[in-house]
Amino acid sequence: MKKKAILGFMTGAAIVAATTGSYAAWDKLSVTNAHLITIAKPVTVTSTLSGADEFSVSNNEDSRALESAPVYTVEMPISVEPSNHEVKLTPSASLSGDITNNNPTIEVYKGAEKIDLTKPIDAGDYTIKAAFTMPDDAPTSLDDVTATITATLVPATN
Repeated sequence: MKKKAILGFMTGAAIVAATTGSYAAWDKLSVTNAHLITIAKPVTVTSTLSGADEFSVSNNEDSRALESAPVYTVEMPISVEPSNHEVKLTPSASLSGDITNNNPTIEVYKGAEKIDLTKPIDAGDYTIKAAFTMPDDAPTSLDDVTATITATLVPATN
């Protein structure tokens, strides 16, 4: 190879190196930034009961009149955390077994205050009370009957 050709290649390489280095010096080709994202708390409903033995069950046996049905009231404590959402509580309750009257009266309390279930609820501790009126065909032993209470949160739509 001739000296002129080698000199030409060297000059070309020097020009490419100089323009590439200076290209990066004055042009801003990308930008990176970071922002901390706070994940919102989930909407939750929880119960601290770990088993059926922890349910509070009462009855009207001491005060009921003859020929009136006994009423058993089952209570379940729950905790609600709606985060920043408006939610309503929709409790349900049922009895197992072959009991024909399976429509309990359900009330929800926050402390001593009865809650209006048509309105949104706040965070806090609540008690669901389900009162089951025993029909004539109810078994004579409560060992044959299981009460189930479910607390469900739904969006509060107007």
